[in-house]
Amino acid sequence: MNTQVSYCKKALVVLMAVMMVFTMMPSMAWATEENANSETTQIQQGTAQNGYLQMLTFSEKNNQRDTVLEANLNYAFNQATTEYHVTLPDACSSGQGYYLCAQLSSTAPSDAKLQIDVLGANGEYQTVVNKGDIFSSYLSGFLINDIPWTYDTETTVKVSIGKVDDNFQVKEDSADVYYYHLKRKPVLALETLKDADGNNLYPSPAFKAFNKETDYKIYGTFNDDQEIIFSFASKMYEARNGSIFVDGKEFSQCSQNNVKLSKKYIELEQDENGDCWIQLQVIYENEEKGIKVEGETYTFTFINEEKVVFTQQPQGGTFQTDATKTHICTVGVQEEADADATISYQWKQSSQYRGNWRSFVNVMGNAGKKKELSLSLTTASNKRYYCVVTIEKDGETYVGKSETAYVYITTDKTSKISGPALQEGKGRTQISDAVYSVGESASKLAAVFCSIDNGAKVSMRWYRNTIKSYENGELLEKTDMSGISNTDVKCAGEIVPDTSKAGTWYYYCIGTCTLEEDGKTYTAVTQTPFATIDVKDAKIGLEGEGSKEHPWLITSYEDMKKLQEGVKSGTTFEGKFFKLTGDITLPETWEGLGSLKDGETIPSGSSVNPFSATLDGDGYTINLAEGCKGLIKYPRYAVVKNLNLYGKKIEGSALVFDYFVDYGKDNTYATGCPWPLIAEKVTLKEGSKTLQAGLIMGGGSGANPYRLRNCTVEKGVTIGYNKNQSGIGSFCADFNGELINCHSAADVYGVNRVGGLAGSKAQSMGSCVFYNSSFTGNITATGEEVGGIIASGYNSASAPNTPIVTVVNCYVAASLTGKNIIGGILGIEPSCKDCWENGSGAIANNFFYGTIKATESNAIVGGTVGFLKSLNKYQTVQDNYYPEDCGAEKAIGSIEILKDNLKPNETSISVKENAFKDGTLLKTLNNGSYSMKNWKRGENYPVHSGETVLYALELSGDYKTKYETGEKLDKTGMVITGKLSDGSTRKISISDENLKFTGFNSNQRGVQTITVTYGVAKTTYDVTVLYNSSQVKNISAYFTLLGDDAHGEPTEGSETHTLKNGKLTEWVRRTSVDIDNNTTVYDVMKKVFNANGITWEESNKLGTVYIESLTRNGVTLGEFDNGNFSGWMYTLNGHHSNLGVAQQFLNDKDEIIFHYTDDYTKEEGSEKWNTPGGAEEEVKDVTTDTKAGTTTAPTEVKVSEKTNADGTKTKVADVKVSADNQKEILKQVKDNNSNEIILVVSSKSVGDATKADVTLDKSFINSIVKDTNAKLSIRTPFGDKIYTQDELKAMSEAATGSTVTVAIEKAAEEEPQTDVKALTAKLTPVARSAKTAKKNVKVTVSLDKQDKAMIQELKDAGYTVKYRFYRSTKKAAGYKAAVTKKTAAYTNTSGKKGTKYFYKVQIRAYDENGKLVAKTALKQCKYATRTWSKAK
Repeated sequence: MNTQVSYCKKALVVLMAVMMVFTMMPSMAWATEENANSETTQIQQGTAQNGYLQMLTFSEKNNQRDTVLEANLNYAFNQATTEYHVTLPDACSSGQGYYLCAQLSSTAPSDAKLQIDVLGANGEYQTVVNKGDIFSSYLSGFLINDIPWTYDTETTVKVSIGKVDDNFQVKEDSADVYYYHLKRKPVLALETLKDADGNNLYPSPAFKAFNKETDYKIYGTFNDDQEIIFSFASKMYEARNGSIFVDGKEFSQCSQNNVKLSKKYIELEQDENGDCWIQLQVIYENEEKGIKVEGETYTFTFINEEKVVFTQQPQGGTFQTDATKTHICTVGVQEEADADATISYQWKQSSQYRGNWRSFVNVMGNAGKKKELSLSLTTASNKRYYCVVTIEKDGETYVGKSETAYVYITTDKTSKISGPALQEGKGRTQISDAVYSVGESASKLAAVFCSIDNGAKVSMRWYRNTIKSYENGELLEKTDMSGISNTDVKCAGEIVPDTSKAGTWYYYCIGTCTLEEDGKTYTAVTQTPFATIDVKDAKIGLEGEGSKEHPWLITSYEDMKKLQEGVKSGTTFEGKFFKLTGDITLPETWEGLGSLKDGETIPSGSSVNPFSATLDGDGYTINLAEGCKGLIKYPRYAVVKNLNLYGKKIEGSALVFDYFVDYGKDNTYATGCPWPLIAEKVTLKEGSKTLQAGLIMGGGSGANPYRLRNCTVEKGVTIGYNKNQSGIGSFCADFNGELINCHSAADVYGVNRVGGLAGSKAQSMGSCVFYNSSFTGNITATGEEVGGIIASGYNSASAPNTPIVTVVNCYVAASLTGKNIIGGILGIEPSCKDCWENGSGAIANNFFYGTIKATESNAIVGGTVGFLKSLNKYQTVQDNYYPEDCGAEKAIGSIEILKDNLKPNETSISVKENAFKDGTLLKTLNNGSYSMKNWKRGENYPVHSGETVLYALELSGDYKTKYETGEKLDKTGMVITGKLSDGSTRKISISDENLKFTGFNSNQRGVQTITVTYGVAKTTYDVTVLYNSSQVKNISAYFTLLGDDAHGEPTEGSETHTLKNGKLTEWVRRTSVDIDNNTTVYDVMKKVFNANGITWEESNKLGTVYIESLTRNGVTLGEFDNGNFSGWMYTLNGHHSNLGVAQQFLNDKDEIIFHYTDDYTKEEGSEKWNTPGGAEEEVKDVTTDTKAGTTTAPTEVKVSEKTNADGTKTKVADVKVSADNQKEILKQVKDNNSNEIILVVSSKSVGDATKADVTLDKSFINSIVKDTNAKLSIRTPFGDKIYTQDELKAMSEAATGSTVTVAIEKAAEEEPQTDVKALTAKLTPVARSAKTAKKNVKVTVSLDKQDKAMIQELKDAGYTVKYRFYRSTKKAAGYKAAVTKKTAAYTNTSGKKGTKYFYKVQIRAYDENGKLVAKTALKQCKYATRTWSKAK
């Protein structure tokens, strides 16, 4: 009985409708064992006085004893035991329900009957079954679906066997009576598990719904986009109230039979070995009855390991019919030589020559279960075959799938070959129907063909037709043949459907195989299915046509609502035009243009309905009511022009008030990223106030650049009206893109990173440029990093080569106030240690006129730039000017790394006040090398003339990029377009004397970057120069290939495999390759790889060939397989080159080592490189636990020695909370209604200090009292202090200055007991992380049995056990405490998209006074890792 109760406490959730016992009730619920046992259960007095009953059991089938089910139910019938508690799993494979099977003993009378009575809520029994055909010779069963169950308690059933009275009721006084307390148990009723191609995945051990086992392993290859399909029993969840929860997220109602999960969708959990795992649970809930039953959690671990290694793959081909012959497909696996392995085979076939996995069926009979499949060639057919090989060894089950063989049997005796196979499945052929609006960007169609006959070459062509026919289609010449590497036997191509006009088109692709044999040419073709592309005219019910000439007219708020609803319904209106006919007011409830799609919660390229039209304000004003957030929520390819905006108190940014990382409709970076918005002549009117940046809240990605031209923020506008924002400016907050000919006279308020026009550069990669713009307002910041144009460049230590900010031909005439790091033009360029040519920029031909006031002593201040991390030849700081008495002593306040003998403070200088007024500076500005020559005299200083200027160049056309030495630069066919500040363009003649070309050297072999300049505008392009025929020589080079195994992310304490430490494996030994001196590393690499049977996947990163992965002997090793810093590299003569493999040319006897590395940062020359895949995002460590209602934040600590009044000295930790974190704390507390703010002062940060002085801004305390209901807790190694709302209010009122200081001193230490320390030292916690429904990260602590016992021992001894959770962006260092909790789980709610975080847990023991007495070391904990996927 105790065993049954223990097992039932683990019970899962009602998943299957199988227990027909319950089907008679409209809705049912079953309490957990705890709930059931909490009620008073009367002990029933049964009797077995006659011995009538031989057997009473439960079974999935009638008239059969089910010993497996009995064992899993912990149930065994004993004739003498008359009372049982039985919990039946709600998952019966019969699909009908469970049978109660009875068998009478030989002593039972022939007229005995079996009667079932159920105890009702009134305390009386009611007969529901009266059965007479019970015999001693066999089990007789009946479905127990007539029992009227109660909802939340055990149902007591009385089973009576004996003779009946005149009313056909069993005479109880002379009968045998047994009592059963029945209950329903919710479980996961998994029927099949498949991958996206339909291959069965076999858990080990084998899955049974009523198994006690909850942990299963599945072996195979599972990548980031792997889709896993869980199929459940067809009649599960009869109550229809159960739900499947995936890692805590409700995935589907149980009425669904299939649940598709993928790492991309829910991000499968990944452990330290790189294996993926996921947890499924079923929860039954009846809200009306207040009942919730949680089932056990099932863990499925997908181990990235191919346990079945094929030594032979099946071969197909084209064959003529011949009744005397057969074709044999054969597979071979390594384990055939292992005597301990049991191997079985199952061949599968499909009569559909193309199609998905669902068309495959088993080859029947014994023939389909051998390693060789013999195929008769008697009858013509067209089929596909593959073999599933299952290996059982050491109690584990491993399954592998062979490659697919295409077998074409034809009666045509002249047919030598078949058409190519169309490779379908995820990431391959993508032919699907779609509906678009006219002008909307379309998603690509893709096809992949491969030859199935030896010697046949494959090619392909795309077509479209106006009817659904392969005849007379229009050949589409411009077919993109990129994507998958094209070879003779494999061909891939993509095309983008045309949406320029309405209509319906049918796109298709034809693949052709060609075989040359015996002087003859044989061809055969394969056609893809049709893709029906329906292009519709967008309709909205407004006057006009939506064209540029006849735009749709918006005359009222109701018309704006029509536009909003149209976008919300999924019409982007891309390529369409709207125009205002008068002023319009938007109410506080306005939700913006653009929305999330139904069912989506996180904005991404594929989850939003963006606004993509052109909106022409025609000089009219959109008034934003007080509390309105702004006009647009999610733009993509949007244009807004000639529009005025006004709002007395805008709760966001006036034009765009939200942002997200937009990788396009397919949410794939590699296929191209859209720009969000162009703003042209947009004005924020006088009297407006915005909470955030004036026009645009921020940028989600460097791949999504904004463009602002001729925009204005008028005098009398207030930006950041609550004065506590960081990263803020008149036009933009975090910004990537171009801001041209824009002007602001606003008053800008904030904390840190406060700029006149923009707050900071948003992302590392991507431009951030300001041309011909000005700021004439005022900036007031209470923190650091202030700039007259922009406050900060991109800030991340992981981006040492980040492209820098460019500011050219701009001016600032303003008062700038801040604590520290202030620049008249740019506040700080914080991260760029070594600027590369492709990230170059300039701060040039600008001036600052005004005053700079630093409120902190010894502040870093510059008349042009406050602080530069570095300065080299690719960073131009010249021709900048500032007044002598502005508050800055030099142009650049501080430079950490100065290279190339530059002297920037000699090229950017202070000038006297008169020079601004008398025309001296005016002349200098118009003659500068970066000048746009559009300066004129103003009242007190030069100003822009207002004339249109040319600021950028674009190249197009068909021009020469391949040269031989001695040839001149040839510009024939080149088209040069100049971009003007008014948004127009003009062609520039190649012969224009102002057009300059530099960087070409006709005598130097290699890839050269040519720079084209026209005044201040410039662009670049690459050419390749090769030796001419007279210079070509035969040479040789040496090539070595060093690889590794795919062992996943190195664990803490394990060795990292690098070239530098010699831990790699030789894949190809040192080989001499004969070449000529026009050969690149790429050319040599291809020769060696092809000679050794090595294949590769490549991409075009940063404009050159990049090797993504290599495959050798069937094993693929690629970028990121062994961690975030892993991938393929090469050295040339012992040094890693900065050039790509296709850019690096070779000389005689050059030594190439192409190698894998686990961590490129540990290789020679690593200081020169950026992080693979781009820079990490800035991290904020403020986190909220919504269940606990706490918001936790780190602190900044400086330790100093202070002298006491008695002359003694004390080491004091001065503790502060950064302004950014104050803002984030308040935001998270308000968003989540947190009831407690926890400030954490870590032990490591205070060192040997014995006291903490915690200083908080008074404004921060006031905001806690005014805007939240939270208490404030300060946790330090010396003790904790907690302040209620009333105490905080009193604290603030008592403060005389702008800050409040709380002192916390270290108490006298007591030596912790040795046994406590010894116990904690033995603990080995494991951190686990999982993605939540909101894409936060839930971190839990996993403990083995021994650990759980030791923790219980601590608790029994009176100690309080808590768990402190840590986070880091590095695996082995940099961990910061996030929160300390009594529960072994916490949810991290803050991070930067794309950043990989590592989590650890520390277990801490406290005595009865709350004093910490022992704790585990972080190295005792195995980390969990998770890449943050949620946008800001």
